[in-house]
Amino acid sequence: MANTFSDLISGHGFERHLNSHFLGLPDQGVDYRHVYSAPDIEPFLRIDLDNRQNMTRITILESGHCRLENVSFKGSTPMTTEDLEFTSLEAFEAKLVELIQLMKDTRQPH
Repeated sequence: MANTFSDLISGHGFERHLNSHFLGLPDQGVDYRHVYSAPDIEPFLRIDLDNRQNMTRITILESGHCRLENVSFKGSTPMTTEDLEFTSLEAFEAKLVELIQLMKDTRQPH
């Protein structure tokens, strides 16, 4: 079985696979950025979502292990940390869309 997340992470396929969910987000009060790991460490993709009230950091490894961290900007208080394991890109994408919607729903005006 091919590695589900290899193209997304090592192949730098974020834009090919998921970019459509991020189009127009800054206009809706949600900023985002993504970075790939350096080639000499375990491959991961990190996505940060920021709505001026909360920040969500998503770190996904090629193994499908994923850590979600939510931080409140009021005092930089960590709110939640969740460890998940995805077996398909579709399952990861569904969770990502859910998190994006939550950021839209709780955003602060720019």
